[in-house]
Amino acid sequence: MAACPEDRYESVLASRYCKRSPLIEILSERNK
Repeated sequence: MAACPEDRYESVLASRYCKRSPLIEILSERNK
C-alpha cells in the first residue's frame, strides 16, 4: 500500500523535473 503514495509522489517529482530538465542541463553544463 505504501507503494501507491510513493508512486504518486515520484510522478509529481518526475513531472516537475521534466519541466526543469532544460534548466538542469544548462546548469550541469555550466558546472562542468
